[in-house]
Amino acid sequence: MVFVLFGYVTRATGAWPDRIIAQGWAAGQDLTAHFQGYIGLEPTRHIHVEPRYADGVSIADPDRMEPGVTFLTGFFDNDHAMLLVDHEGNELHRWTVNLFETFPSLAHVQPAEGRPRDNWQTHLHGAYPLPDGSVVFNFDLHGLVRVDACGTPVWTLDRMAHHSVSRADDGTFWVPSRVHHLEEVDRLPMMQPPFYEDQVLQVSEDGKVLKTISLPEVFYKNDMLGALFANGVRIPANADPDMLHTNDAQVLKADVASAFPMFETGDLAISMRDLNLVMVIDPDTGKVKWKKTGPWLRQHDPDFLADGTISVFDNRSDGSLFGDVLGGSRIIKVDPKTNQSTIAFKRGKDQDKRRFYTHIMGKHQTLPNGNLLVTETIAGRVMEVAPDGDIVWQYVNRYDDQRTALITSALRYPPDHFKFLGTSCKTAGETS
Repeated sequence: MVFVLFGYVTRATGAWPDRIIAQGWAAGQDLTAHFQGYIGLEPTRHIHVEPRYADGVSIADPDRMEPGVTFLTGFFDNDHAMLLVDHEGNELHRWTVNLFETFPSLAHVQPAEGRPRDNWQTHLHGAYPLPDGSVVFNFDLHGLVRVDACGTPVWTLDRMAHHSVSRADDGTFWVPSRVHHLEEVDRLPMMQPPFYEDQVLQVSEDGKVLKTISLPEVFYKNDMLGALFANGVRIPANADPDMLHTNDAQVLKADVASAFPMFETGDLAISMRDLNLVMVIDPDTGKVKWKKTGPWLRQHDPDFLADGTISVFDNRSDGSLFGDVLGGSRIIKVDPKTNQSTIAFKRGKDQDKRRFYTHIMGKHQTLPNGNLLVTETIAGRVMEVAPDGDIVWQYVNRYDDQRTALITSALRYPPDHFKFLGTSCKTAGETS
């Protein structure tokens, strides 16, 4: 009876040795799921069962597609890489990158048990390519880096950056990041350690942090504790320390700002997956100008659109493998003036009886011709979808006959956007 009572108290309060037991359990589950990756047999974190789609480009309707080249980020040929491909799937350029070559020390990654042991234990998540062939991207939660067209680092930033990279009109970049706290923080009362403090960083073109926004502080300053502490109690030490899971900080640019009279150029749309919350803030004052919880569920990637709506990648994670409970993922558009939302894309069962669904990650881009470019990350598939729902282009990153490998993002650029194509790299291991 004493041991039962002791177990109940430690679990309820997070007292020793609850955290040790919880960490051991989590480590055991991870080892069971990914032991082949740990011993170097295959990259189990980056491959998933998806036997039906053909490799590469299997659908292409030139008359209905948006012209240009597609920038892909993901896991290709057992490496982390970024690719430029044409509409036929021909590879125009490849940037292959390695975490440990880029960040020889990962001392900035806290806690220490979160540091990868090999290159397969990270992934690329958030990338912004520039016309000169350089790319600013995240090794997710492990660091921000800019590489040149040959994949050589130009600068690195030792911060736990993750998920997205958005570029403002002034050339700076906005990137989610976080800090791990083992002790209580006076400016963040009720947040019991250990916990992550989600942040948004403004980073200069040469890799310097110009501004740091604490997102928990935004909740405190805007009287939003009801959202931050929705369960009505202090965050317990035995809970997941990733309270918000911020996954995007999208900047409002001048070319569409006039469609949002309640906002200003430079405002940020912030997505917090674990609160099902999207909000728009003034990055200078921290004032929340608009916020909405749902109808999305564990969403990603809010985008400001020229028609005055914000589009959101609604994962609709439901605990199933293929979205069988809630019907799959979808793209939602919400009007911040009225808070009314519409479904821009939700593909039902197709001829293969497979829904559009990725329970984590996922990106989308509204193209100039009105089509949507949708990244179904876990399926390793990118679709260009016409307004009537037809798929007019499809690219699949196949790993083997039964599995695909991750594509974390896809972006379409005009044919003449990249000025470096056709030049050669002079360093060893050139890829162009």
